[in-house]
Amino acid sequence: MNIFDNGFINLEYDPVIDVIYVIMPTVDRTDLPKVEQSLAIIVEHIKNFYIRNMLLDVRDAKVFINEKAYASMISNFSRTLSDSHLQKMARVVDERSLRESIVHDIFIDKTLSLVTRSFTEVVPALEWLKEKR
Repeated sequence: MNIFDNGFINLEYDPVIDVIYVIMPTVDRTDLPKVEQSLAIIVEHIKNFYIRNMLLDVRDAKVFINEKAYASMISNFSRTLSDSHLQKMARVVDERSLRESIVHDIFIDKTLSLVTRSFTEVVPALEWLKEKR
């Protein structure tokens, strides 16, 4: 079920398995405010729908912003997710991406209540999300 689409991000929600599915777009410096707003929209929908699982597909997303700005944006996103009902997040990634080390360091933070795991394929990510916590 589509719960949001602004042409930049599209949020699909499957209430049967309680998973929100997000495909992240390519980002450059000029898109930074739009990305930050989109991340806030994702969190808002997770809170409003009381969603516990997210599949975030970033395989095809290219990021053309500096590491410091990217790390700050992802860190803020992780903190706001921790204040939501989200329990598990599966990230579908391109394993060759250099930014994965930045994201890994942020989401490995033991103070976050969110369990995060990275995958290179959607099917194993969904299977993991369906498992009981």
